[in-house]
Amino acid sequence: MNYSFDVDVATYLKNVNEAVFVHNIAYWILHNKANDTNFNDGYYWTYNTQQAFSELFPFWTRRQIRTIVDNLKSKNILIVNQFNKKNYDQTKWYTLNHSFTKEFYKEIYIESTNNANGQIGQFDNNDSFMQKNTSQSTNDLNGQISQLKLTKKSISIDQSVNPIPNINTNINTNNNNILAIEENFENLWSLFPNKKGKASVNKKSKEYFYNLGFEKSKEIIQRYLDYVSERRKEFSSLNYQNGSTFFNSGYVDYLDENYTEYKAKVYNKPQQTTNYEQRKYDDDFFDNLYDNVEYIK
Repeated sequence: MNYSFDVDVATYLKNVNEAVFVHNIAYWILHNKANDTNFNDGYYWTYNTQQAFSELFPFWTRRQIRTIVDNLKSKNILIVNQFNKKNYDQTKWYTLNHSFTKEFYKEIYIESTNNANGQIGQFDNNDSFMQKNTSQSTNDLNGQISQLKLTKKSISIDQSVNPIPNINTNINTNNNNILAIEENFENLWSLFPNKKGKASVNKKSKEYFYNLGFEKSKEIIQRYLDYVSERRKEFSSLNYQNGSTFFNSGYVDYLDENYTEYKAKVYNKPQQTTNYEQRKYDDDFFDNLYDNVEYIK
């Protein structure tokens, strides 16, 4: 996989790693804006777990990812919050400050007087926020790029710097769609407890879950986890399916069209009881029984 960044953003941040991270967040915000989803507090958001980020950016450690996030928060560029429906879900949500997107990512900029923290936009003319100059010479721009020291070692990414995808392209292009499908699957995989068989999950299944939507897919996974939890009351040694088994076929029982009937069979099984008919026997019954016994000598 190749990764990319906006040169102007990297020049302003003076940090290519942060620019790569921002570019990825910007892509997903644009994706969610196009689909009008994950809108809260005047922003479109994207969310991810630390595990998912670690798999998406394998050249960074978790500590490096936390440092990138903290630095972007301290620069008032990245906003972090939580809008999860369930209290135990600690997945973090991310968006970019309106003033920052207005300057660098106009495709996702939304006119708003307040940001997610209830404050007026945090950038103004007195900030060190980089102003683009359309008359800037090519030599000046090349000089800024050279200052970034774009070596493979320093930025830990492919030097070809291809799109992750490019935020300025149509999000429905084949390359972008493939990336979106893969990242959606990575996020879902991070939620499943048995990590065996990841490489065996087929392309068709990944596309199915992508088209189904992340929230609905999470619900299907949770249905399965609840089922296992319920069955373990009887069979404590019951294990989760391999991840590949679930994502390739096991999920079918937990789709809306199958789940109601399936749940009724599993959760509402009648208790098996011994219900022998109680019979009354009188003295004549035992007398006749005694008379018919053949003694073996």
